[in-house]
Amino acid sequence: MKRITITLATLCMLIALCHAPVAVKAEDVFNQTIPVTDAFFDNCTGEVIQYTGELHVLVTQTVTPDGTTHTHQHGNLHATAVGLTSGNQYEVNAEFLSREIHSPDVCGFKYNQVERDNLISKGSQPNLKIELGVSLTQDVNCFFTGGFTMKSDCRG
Repeated sequence: MKRITITLATLCMLIALCHAPVAVKAEDVFNQTIPVTDAFFDNCTGEVIQYTGELHVLVTQTVTPDGTTHTHQHGNLHATAVGLTSGNQYEVNAEFLSREIHSPDVCGFKYNQVERDNLISKGSQPNLKIELGVSLTQDVNCFFTGGFTMKSDCRG
């Protein structure tokens, strides 16, 4: 009888351990530094700014025991830039963060992104700060709602 009790107790403990919540760890999906060259229109000066630098991107992904996928993206840009009309020199620092959540069901999705850009003038032109925000949600009926925000600040 004692042997059966120990065997049953051990079996119950193993079953309980199998149904215990599983710890999840974020897995690096992408982790690279990429050389970049691009251009954008500066609302403060009315000219195109061309930049060259490096973008570091880290993407991690976690899948929870219920099948929900969480994807996190983080990027940092550091670059030098020049105004194509004025010749003014700039330093560019930017950061973006995004989070995606995918439900294991057919519908059910959330996405949020924030980007902060700083254009620092090394001459007579003003500095520029930009903050962008994007959100997108899909409900259980597969309908999407979302929003976009942008703040721009020219500083002399």
